[in-house]
Amino acid sequence: MFLSRFPIDIKQLFRIAIIICLLVPGFLSQARGQQFVTDDAAVVGHKSFQVEAWYGEYSSWLLPAWGVFKGVELTPGLGYIQDGEGDYEFQWVLQLKYIPVEIEPGKTGFGIVAGTGMAPFTQPGRRSFNDLYAYGVLGRSFFGDALHLHGNLGWIFENDADPGFPDHLLTWGLRSDVAISDRITWIAESFSGGYALPEMHTGLRFTLIQDLLEMDISYGMHTDKNETGIGFNIGLAWTP
Repeated sequence: MFLSRFPIDIKQLFRIAIIICLLVPGFLSQARGQQFVTDDAAVVGHKSFQVEAWYGEYSSWLLPAWGVFKGVELTPGLGYIQDGEGDYEFQWVLQLKYIPVEIEPGKTGFGIVAGTGMAPFTQPGRRSFNDLYAYGVLGRSFFGDALHLHGNLGWIFENDADPGFPDHLLTWGLRSDVAISDRITWIAESFSGGYALPEMHTGLRFTLIQDLLEMDISYGMHTDKNETGIGFNIGLAWTP
């Protein structure tokens, strides 16, 4: 792997950077859904920003997001993931999200997301540096704001797809957010890309400081025993 060319252990430095970000609330942002693969119909406010960071069993990410226009969010990100052979490598993503109607209590939100880099719905071992992807986002709030249901449906072009795998893949994701209390939300999702069996992912979201700092703790597994799931993840997020 290209990381082995560096005299400094960059892999270890990236892990330390993630951990520092998790321990310093002043660097992080409101966790809306990146630790969870299925996206929601919400964006950061115009001229606002947020930074999400999480440390995972198989991947760790830093994802800042800016509200460049009303309803438009730009997210560049850098990740450190384990590939299908057990090695680790850096990945990146550049994503644009447009939500003309945000999800609100008792209402439906919708929009579209497009990006390049590591596509969010691909399986471990099949991720490449230059995927192209797009998906639609639909979300509905029920019982006031106690239950949110989210659905994603989209497409991936895997530029470096392995031989025998198609270049173009259909992707989907389903997710529910259930408010247990004012500060705790239970999140569960299922998602997949192409012909692969779905992955299952669930966890708790804790509001540490209202409208400022949240923490996600989650675990994901693959329904195919021969594939690697998301595993354990812990993340923080902060919106200034």
